[in-house]
Amino acid sequence: MKKQITLFIILLILFCKISFIKAEIEIIRITDNNSNDINPRIFNDNIYWINDTNIFTYRDHSIIQLTNNNITINSYDVSGNNIVYSAGQVYLYNGMTTTNISNNTYYNSSVKISGNNIVWEANRAIFYYNGSKITQLTDNSWTGHEPVINGDNIVWWGQTPEDDYDTEIFYYNGISINKITDNNTYDYYPRINTNNNIVWQGYDVNGDDTEIFYYNGSTVMQLTNNEMNDTFPQISNNNHITWLGSDGDESEIFYYNGISISQLTNNDYLELAPKIFNNYVVWEGLTSNVIKSDTDYEIFFYDGSTVLRLTKNDYEDLFPDVSDFGIVWQSDREDNEIILAKIVPEPSLFLYLFLGFSCICFLVKR
Repeated sequence: MKKQITLFIILLILFCKISFIKAEIEIIRITDNNSNDINPRIFNDNIYWINDTNIFTYRDHSIIQLTNNNITINSYDVSGNNIVYSAGQVYLYNGMTTTNISNNTYYNSSVKISGNNIVWEANRAIFYYNGSKITQLTDNSWTGHEPVINGDNIVWWGQTPEDDYDTEIFYYNGISINKITDNNTYDYYPRINTNNNIVWQGYDVNGDDTEIFYYNGSTVMQLTNNEMNDTFPQISNNNHITWLGSDGDESEIFYYNGISISQLTNNDYLELAPKIFNNYVVWEGLTSNVIKSDTDYEIFFYDGSTVLRLTKNDYEDLFPDVSDFGIVWQSDREDNEIILAKIVPEPSLFLYLFLGFSCICFLVKR
C-alpha cells in the first residue's frame, strides 16, 4: 500500500512539473550611473548600448567600454565581435581597433552588419562593404533606403526611374539585384533572416491600409488582408513573424508561426516596438499607471505560450530586444538605465521524464 501511495505521489509531482514547464525570469539592473544609457541590443549573451557618445557592452558580469569617441552616434549594429556605427561616417570596431569605413563627403546612416559585411544608406543610395572594398549598389537614378543585411544578402526599399511615385522592395543576393515587388503601391520596411526570407509592409491594391507581405525565396504571400494598418514586421530565423496591427485608436501584437496567425494582445494599450527571436516576442505597451495617475510604457514578453508582463512601475520602459539569453530594454529612471530580464530555463521535459521513470523502476523492483 505504501508503495502504491509513493508511486501515486511521484506521478502527481511529475505531471505537475511537466504541465508547468516554462522559462523563469530573473531581472537584473545592468547600469546604475548618472548618464543616459540608451538603445540596448542583445546578441547571444552579450548586451550593447550607447552611453552619451560611446558604445558599451555587458559580458561575463562586467561592463566594458568599447569605443572612445566624442561624436554623436545615430545608429549602430552588432555581429559577433564586430560593431559598426554611424556618426556622419561609418565606423567599424573589430574588437581591437576602430576604422572609418565610408570616408566620404556624404551623411551616412542606417548602418547594418553581418559578419564582416556592412551596408548603409548615404545620399539616398545603398553602399555595401564586403570586408575589403565598397560597392554602390544603386546608381544615382535610383533611391534606396533602410538597408538590412544577412551574410551578403541585402534588402532595402526604394525607387527606380520606372517606379513613378511608389516604392518597391529590392533584394541583392550577393551577385545581382532583384526586384521583389513591382506594383503601383508603396512597399517599405523590409527585414531578412538567415534563410533569406523577407518580410515587409505595403499598401493593399486599393491603397487604403498597409498589409504584411512575406517572400519565402520563391513566392510572395500576403499574410494579412484586413482594414487595419499592419506595420513594422520582424522575422526570426525560424521564419516566425511578428508585427503591429492598428485601427487608428489602438494597436495590437500579431504573431505568425509559419502556419497560422495569432493575436497576442487584445487590450486598450498602445503596443509598440515588437522584436522576435525564434518563438519569443517582446514589445512595449503604454499602460495605465495608478502610481502617477497617468500612463507609462511597460515591457511585455511572449514566451511561446503565454504573455508575461515583465515590468510594473512608474518608469518609462522602452526599446526592448530579445535573444534566447534574455530581454533587454532601457528604463527612464533618474536617467536612462539598462535592464536585463535573464531567461533561466527550467530543466527539460526529458529530464523530468527520466527522473520519474527511474524512481518508478526503483520502487517496482523493491
